[in-house]
Amino acid sequence: MGCLRAWNDVDYCRNELQSDPWGVLDEEKMNVDGGAIAIGHPVGASGARIVLHLLHALKARGKQRGMATICIGGGLGGAMLVETC
Repeated sequence: MGCLRAWNDVDYCRNELQSDPWGVLDEEKMNVDGGAIAIGHPVGASGARIVLHLLHALKARGKQRGMATICIGGGLGGAMLVETC
C-alpha cells in the first residue's frame, strides 16, 4: 500500500518519477480475488494463470478492461492491460 501513497505524493512523483501525481486508485478494484498464491501458483505458468483468471473475472463482473501483474523475481515485474470485446 506504500506504492498507493507514493503515487499520490506530489514531492515523490516530481522528484522520483518526474511526473505529476497519478491520483487515488480505487483499492476495491485491486486484487479482487487475491494474488497469485491465493488463486493457485503453478511454477512456470503463473503469468498464464493470472491472465486466464483475469479474463474469467472480467466476464463474471461484466467488465471489459483489467490489468494483470506478476513478480518476475530479482526486482523485476511484468504487467498486461487486457481489453475484451
